[in-house]
Amino acid sequence: MLNEELLEALIKYRRFNGKNPEILQVNPKYFRNLLEELNYPEWLIKKKEAETGTKKNLLGVAVELTDTVEKFKL
Repeated sequence: MLNEELLEALIKYRRFNGKNPEILQVNPKYFRNLLEELNYPEWLIKKKEAETGTKKNLLGVAVELTDTVEKFKL
């Protein structure tokens, strides 16, 4: 269900703005739960969490992990 919520928000953003967001701010716990829901193997989850800078992405959007948001912010 987490992936559907995020995908819906991304689709709405693209519909109204005509492009994907520059960056997606995601809570680290939400990010991990999202990857687990998508059945990512544990080694790949750890690799994605360890990535730095603009290399980290999800669904084609650059991701910034931050505790300042509860779930995600476009």
